[in-house]
Amino acid sequence: MSPLIALLAVTLEATPPLPASESCICDPATDSACTWPALQIVSRDSNGQQAPRQHAADASLSADGRWVAFRSRSRFFARTSTHPREQIYLKDLHTGELTLASPSFRGGPSENQSYNPVLSHDGRRVAFVSFATDLVPVTDGLRSMSRNVFVFDRLSGQVELISASPDSDPGNHSADLELGFSPNGDRLVFASRADNLHPDDTDHFTNVFLHDFTTGVLSLVEPAAITNLPDGIELTQAREPSFSGASNQVTYIQQLSSGLPGGAPTVVHDLDTDLAEIISVTPDGVFAHSATDNPVFSDDGNSVLFLSQSTNLVDDEVDRDFNAYVKDLVTGEIILASRNADGDPINDRVFTASISSTGRYVAFTTEGRNAVSAPRSNGRQVFLFDRQTGRSRLLSQAFDGGRVTNQAELLAEAFTRDGRLVFEGRDRNYVVDDLNGNRADIYLTGCGAP
Repeated sequence: MSPLIALLAVTLEATPPLPASESCICDPATDSACTWPALQIVSRDSNGQQAPRQHAADASLSADGRWVAFRSRSRFFARTSTHPREQIYLKDLHTGELTLASPSFRGGPSENQSYNPVLSHDGRRVAFVSFATDLVPVTDGLRSMSRNVFVFDRLSGQVELISASPDSDPGNHSADLELGFSPNGDRLVFASRADNLHPDDTDHFTNVFLHDFTTGVLSLVEPAAITNLPDGIELTQAREPSFSGASNQVTYIQQLSSGLPGGAPTVVHDLDTDLAEIISVTPDGVFAHSATDNPVFSDDGNSVLFLSQSTNLVDDEVDRDFNAYVKDLVTGEIILASRNADGDPINDRVFTASISSTGRYVAFTTEGRNAVSAPRSNGRQVFLFDRQTGRSRLLSQAFDGGRVTNQAELLAEAFTRDGRLVFEGRDRNYVVDDLNGNRADIYLTGCGAP
């Protein structure tokens, strides 16, 4: 066992257990009382109505299942006479209230696009990236061609610029789309190419940064060493960070200068020791021979999900396309998660994926024709892989068993701790009460367990 994984095991042993472990997921094939996935549309206004003519997209869910964030350019949601640019909304599933989370400081919707909202575990904060120049009252520096990181605080109703220099100037280059909150929501990690955010950032690469909401300090996240990195290889860009839900660790893609196959492995960085380790490597020490993408921790901190085109991480014969892999940080094992209902590898690209609280389940999107035993659907759909059975089930399914012929999408922060999951679907027959046709809506799986 590597030193970093050994340290993780000790950390996890001292971490209080998480509440509710995927109890809402069940299998109708083996339990007649199970109603899973029991889909419902949650992209509705405060009166429970869908937007009639515009999509809702980029859905993120709080760990407690109360809050959903999404984006839309619907004037119906914005309550304006003309369609605004893409806005971020926060939906309270307990009260039904819909709140604009990307407001201009002058009032009303902001003037440019916002994307990829991510919620803190308790739903207090919504982080997102935006081209808008009127989210905060900054007179100089905010430019529409630069994408910056902002956070909406539900309690104060205020928006804060996060990708800011020590002088409070906005980042001078764009931030990446991927964002991640710490377990208690008091810190946020993001990646940006801006070189004015921290005085130690002098390499002109995309780097990972950490913002502390308590102190207001923005830190540059760079490991003192990567413990299993071969000699003579230099670090370049770091991207796509995600926080562990159970320890002071982050995972991200660390691009390398040369000398290692793939050149962009997934690392786990311990912020207490400031040491990192490449985890896209088999227990026998075989590194992924292709780049990795979109890493995300399970809430319990035991697993990291990532995508890769590598064909050398498992014994199965897989296509040289993006597949979903889970690294078990306790055993060191790598598991292929993009399998079909028969347990065979998917024969097409995996586009996006999300991992459940305990790491048992992986949701992923694919157009693979062998994803189900008897294909009935076209387009990109959402499937749920169970590590215990080694098989997947169709999640984005029609309420009447009919064909689903349009796209579904999924963000990395899609699971609640009890196993409910949120996704974007563009078909009209996921639920019986879809009244806006093939416009994209945000769907939430219900608690299907009896």
